[in-house]
Amino acid sequence: MQFLDNGPKTEGIGRHSECGKNAEKSADLKKAHDKKLIVDITAMIRSVQRVEGNPDCFKKSRGTCKELHCEWRAYCMEDSETPE
Repeated sequence: MQFLDNGPKTEGIGRHSECGKNAEKSADLKKAHDKKLIVDITAMIRSVQRVEGNPDCFKKSRGTCKELHCEWRAYCMEDSETPE
């Protein structure tokens, strides 16, 4: 008489290998989440600019911003300023 075992195979699969996979997934999710936060902050500031009746130009100026009294100007220009 022969018996067939169709149950789950657990050989070679332990708690530690699953933890490693979960850690990798967690790191990937954190990277995606951090990247999304940057995009969301830019979109949020542009939305505020539109609601206030201003052009939604945050991070679009490429160093040529004419809005000298903009509340967001210092944050907007910090990456795009070029040394003179």
